[in-house]
Amino acid sequence: MGSLETNYVRYILKSVKSQVIGCIDEGLICLDPPAATTAILRKKLGLSESTIRSFWRFAKNHKFSVEDALIYKFAEARVGLEMNVTQGTAYAIEDVYVDSIDCKLHPRRCSEVPNANMLYVYVVASAEGSMVKVNTVYLLKKLIQVEGPRILQVINNLVLTLVNDEKTRASVEDLLYLVSIVRKYRKYTQDIFVKVPENLDELKKFSPLVRKFFRVLRRD
Repeated sequence: MGSLETNYVRYILKSVKSQVIGCIDEGLICLDPPAATTAILRKKLGLSESTIRSFWRFAKNHKFSVEDALIYKFAEARVGLEMNVTQGTAYAIEDVYVDSIDCKLHPRRCSEVPNANMLYVYVVASAEGSMVKVNTVYLLKKLIQVEGPRILQVINNLVLTLVNDEKTRASVEDLLYLVSIVRKYRKYTQDIFVKVPENLDELKKFSPLVRKFFRVLRRD
């Protein structure tokens, strides 16, 4: 991935961070909010109008499904990322972009933004015909509320390493930290991963993204 495209990934990560922190600070549910909108890119990230237009071209051309970003695979169970872009009515509360549920819960604080570009990122798990789809902003909000902000920085480092950002490198300790989180909440993650990885070697065996991570580290 080129330096320009890597910048767009950074913008997504910064936008997600802004959304997660805003959801927590404003006491919002944020069950299915966008990860990025034009207003977030302009107001929170300070991007120019030409950069914002280029960002949306990039996002629309790089939408991906679970098979394109497979995190974990065991037997018929798959866990991966999905990113898509939609256009429609967005809902905002104090510059935090939410879904219609939060808007209905806080009607006096909520404003509608018509014809908005919205980028969504999901963690999707499927097995034997069943599927679970969780909004990443919501998932990170819940994780930060129980584990603190480190989880956000670790994921930021891992994503930037995977897209070969020269300025950022995650460590093996970052990866071990994520494994510890998955194991700590085994009673929840068992339903998603089916077989929860017991250690790093087991995670490498079942995770294409982790194998890619180690290939990047070996090139350094």
